[in-house]
Amino acid sequence: MAQGAKDPSSAASTDSESPQTSPGAVFGNIFVFIKARYETSANTLKDAVTLLACRPDIQKALRADLGKTKSSVTILDGYVEATVDETLRLYTLLPIFPKTTREIPHSFSISSSGYTIPADTLILMNTSATHRNPKYWPAAVPTAGDGPPYRVPSFDRSH
Repeated sequence: MAQGAKDPSSAASTDSESPQTSPGAVFGNIFVFIKARYETSANTLKDAVTLLACRPDIQKALRADLGKTKSSVTILDGYVEATVDETLRLYTLLPIFPKTTREIPHSFSISSSGYTIPADTLILMNTSATHRNPKYWPAAVPTAGDGPPYRVPSFDRSH
């Protein structure tokens, strides 16, 4: 066979052909996507129910808020939205956020000090710690003039 000629019996794809995916691989990916979606939703609901079980005052207010709701549009405007937001803040779906600098080093400054992250460095941002940092998420301290619903009720009593 001449150099560069294509062997008709070869199963390898060329640049002009799209790669083929086996039906097993397609079904495997579908299973993973469905399972991942199910598990994140189930875990979020479990975490929300656990938080509500620890805070009967919020649970009671949420129940009253749901009783007043007339449409699905207004359901995300009170304790329901606040409960979901607070649950996802305390029990984030992605606790570590990975990034890489790839081939290019990155320079930045913090408080007028310069830093350079070398090329091909893996950076892991701890979103769980960020979501519980008291600098950004101070403990909610309701005062006599505050009335429910608070924008985001504080389920986290560790502060």
